[in-house]
Amino acid sequence: MQMKKRVLSAFMALCMVCSLVGAAWAVIPQVSAAVRGVTIENSISTDGLLTANLQGTPGPTDSVTYTWYRSETGAEGTWQKVELQRVTGTQDNIVNDGQSVNVAYDSIAANAENSERYWYYVTATVTSNGDSEVYTAEPLQVPYYIELQNGSFEAPVADHWNNQVSNGTESLIWQTTGEGSGNHDGADVEIVRSTDERFRDGNQWKTYQQKVQEIYSPSGAADGVQFAELNCEAYGALYQDVLTV
Repeated sequence: MQMKKRVLSAFMALCMVCSLVGAAWAVIPQVSAAVRGVTIENSISTDGLLTANLQGTPGPTDSVTYTWYRSETGAEGTWQKVELQRVTGTQDNIVNDGQSVNVAYDSIAANAENSERYWYYVTATVTSNGDSEVYTAEPLQVPYYIELQNGSFEAPVADHWNNQVSNGTESLIWQTTGEGSGNHDGADVEIVRSTDERFRDGNQWKTYQQKVQEIYSPSGAADGVQFAELNCEAYGALYQDVLTV
């Protein structure tokens, strides 16, 4: 009988400890337990926006504050807070209660140069019951300039009298609607180089300029030393996407 009382007393004591622990768990601040982080959604091509997306759902009484940062290079120490600014008669650079930044309008607010494409990141501060937690998104670079670039096709530098390169080639910026296929896969844009550089063409030495005159209608580039063939291996149009307001 005494043994049973001891067991019962131990069990009651254990239950009391569990109850105390449970009570301790109950008072630990639960800051946005359902939020796991924040990412940036890029919808610039449709509405000009970068938008912060919380990963998870904050509680019904939680508050969320977004803060945007921009940088010309994305390097540490170069970031500046994006301040809310009215850039036209009715348009602000930050919209949707701070959740989105309009990068075209913000380029005006930042006095962006023609050759600059800004980097952005956002923080989301979630506050619950007086306690806050800050989530930070990975930086993202705007894929568009505010004006046409590489107008005379001087980049990339062709390593022969002509080069065929693919859409997305670094520094080209231009793209084509007529992409190469089959044996010509990746041959999307043809860059022609018209200079006095010499190469062996069969049994003869020629300059790039001489070869260009044999193959193409222009006698040379209108500006600089390179130009683009409109149709490389397929009919198409050369184009660039730029930010507009």
